[in-house]
Amino acid sequence: MNKIKNHFENIQQIKYLNKLSGISRINELRSNGMDSFINSGFPAEISNSEKWKFSNINPIAREKFSLVSEIDKYTTTSLDNSLINHNANTNRLVFIDGQLDKNNTDIGSISDDCLISTFNNSDSKSNKIINNNLGNLINIENDIFSAINSAFINDGLLINIKKNTKITGPISLLFITTNRDKKIATFPRVLIVCEEGSESSIIEGHVSYSDQPSLNVPVVEINLNNRASLNHYRYMIDNPKGYHIANTKVSVNEKSHYNSFSFSTGSKITRNELEINMNEKYSYCNLNGLYITSDKNHIDNHININHKNTHTKSNIFYKGILKDSSKAVFSGRVLVERNAQKTQATQSDKNLLLSPNVRINTKPSLEIYADDVQCGHGATASYFGDEAMFYMQSRGIDKKTSEQLLILGFAEEIVEQIPSLSIRKFFSDILIHRSI
Repeated sequence: MNKIKNHFENIQQIKYLNKLSGISRINELRSNGMDSFINSGFPAEISNSEKWKFSNINPIAREKFSLVSEIDKYTTTSLDNSLINHNANTNRLVFIDGQLDKNNTDIGSISDDCLISTFNNSDSKSNKIINNNLGNLINIENDIFSAINSAFINDGLLINIKKNTKITGPISLLFITTNRDKKIATFPRVLIVCEEGSESSIIEGHVSYSDQPSLNVPVVEINLNNRASLNHYRYMIDNPKGYHIANTKVSVNEKSHYNSFSFSTGSKITRNELEINMNEKYSYCNLNGLYITSDKNHIDNHININHKNTHTKSNIFYKGILKDSSKAVFSGRVLVERNAQKTQATQSDKNLLLSPNVRINTKPSLEIYADDVQCGHGATASYFGDEAMFYMQSRGIDKKTSEQLLILGFAEEIVEQIPSLSIRKFFSDILIHRSI
């Protein structure tokens, strides 16, 4: 327990840790997560960790964060409405410092099509789903940040899309970190279960208004049953002093489709882990990502796709834009198991370098044990083209505008992968107004 107190304050004051006694699985995860953290510590305290080779977590280990047990009253009236109300047809849940904000939450239009419940307010049906599914996709012993999240599960969220249901509008999850007079840590936990034949879209956003170092450690588990389809859009807008360590685990079953779009503007340290398990035949995943770093920000995209059955297909397409003295890491590993014949897998990571002081470590890799597959990977890193800049400036476009247009042109190839026009516009607006 002393090791925990070295990194987190006021643990004894967090009374909410006793609220969820009705869900046995949560109590089990808390206990196991706490034990794992006490035994292992932060990755900075683990020697020779290949998984964290290019990402130094020492700055996080040196901080001491406070846990939050309630929402400050002022925060609900000082939010960015463009993020909350980006689509009039969007069903939304807003969490402030880990707590559900009922004033800005509105899910009335989809109550008959899916089951949405916080862990604190779950009924017997929700409890059964949580007990049967929560924590099944993570490995607490091998993932210390998932262990920390599990140890401090507060009020998590369950989304259960019902069988053969088609949700017409996206469900928006917005997690906000507010500006307080102390360094705070939040641990969002989301469980998404998409039943057979369902179709849905979820927007997951993480935004920090804090001007102090803050720690956000979200864990999202997604289970796609047969013939289910999910479009999962994620964005992260943090402050330069923040730490964001995200972990998303997805189970893709027979003829189910998982489509992901990820957008990150970076923070002092950002780590996006995404693991996809292609469990059954004809399962499919398509992962698109855009990351933009500036100042001395560091962002690490760590992706694992495991092909476990025949006729599975995956695609990874990421792009990075690096400015100033920032750093980025891309690690894409695709595993094709021996019985996963007829697998198709591609991955690509392309980077645009806007300064000689940036650094990119990119490592797409394939591990193939089947002999009848179609797999390929590639990575590029190129500096900003002087010829393109000269061409635009010679036609009367100033240097700043020329740079913005070229950056937007580079990024637009990723944004265009978004099938929904309204969601595509939302991400384009973020790209234009918050990253350039």
